[in-house]
Amino acid sequence: MNYNKFLKKKREEVGLSTRGLANKIGVTGSYISMIETGKSKNPPSEKILKKLSEALHMTPSEEKKFFELVDEETLPERVKKKLKALNQIESNLGPSEIEEMINVPVYDSVLAGCNDVFESAPVDYIPLPKSMAEGCVIINVRGDSMEPTLKDGGKVLLKKDVEVEYNELGVFIYEGEALIKRYKCFDGKHFLYSDNPDYPPREVREEDDFKICGKVLWLMAKS
Repeated sequence: MNYNKFLKKKREEVGLSTRGLANKIGVTGSYISMIETGKSKNPPSEKILKKLSEALHMTPSEEKKFFELVDEETLPERVKKKLKALNQIESNLGPSEIEEMINVPVYDSVLAGCNDVFESAPVDYIPLPKSMAEGCVIINVRGDSMEPTLKDGGKVLLKKDVEVEYNELGVFIYEGEALIKRYKCFDGKHFLYSDNPDYPPREVREEDDFKICGKVLWLMAKS
C-alpha cells in the first residue's frame, strides 16, 4: 500500500469527506483528492502530514507507518538501489558486522534545511551510518563565501539544535537570512565569519533577529 491509499483508507474509516478533512487542516478539498489519487506533483510537507495525522486521529504506529510510506514513495530510484544493495550485504553478514544505515534528507538551500516545520520537501536522500547521522540533515552549499573550506555545489551534514562553539562552523538564521558561517567571539561580542576574506564578518547584537540552527559536522566536496 502506498501513502495515498493509506490516507484515503484512514479518512474513510473516520467518516470524513475530502472537504471535511481539508477544512480541518486548512487546505482545499481538491488538494486532498490530488494527494489520494497520486496526482499531486510533490508529497505534502511534514507540517501538512502532521496535521493529517492529527485530524485523522492516527495512533503512533499508524503515524509512523504513514510517514514511512511517504518516505518510500519519494525516495529517488538511485538511492533505493543503493539501499537494496546494502540490505543484500547485510543479509549475508551477522548483525554485529555491519552498521545500521538511515536515509538522511538533502535540502537544496540552507533555509529549507533549517525550517522547523520542513515546508520544503527534500530534493534527495543519502544513506549514512545511523551513529553519525541520526537527527541530521544535509544541505547543498550555494555561493563562495565559505571558500576554500566549502565550495559552491558541495554539501554539509548539519546536526540540528546543537550549540556551536568558538571557531566552529554552524548554520544560523540572521535577520531572516539563512547562513553557513564560522562562529567567533571577542571581548564579549559575537561574530559570524566567512572563510572567504572578500566577505566581511557580521556582528550579532542582542537586538538582532538571530537563531542557531545547528552545527556542521561533516563536509562533502562537489561530486
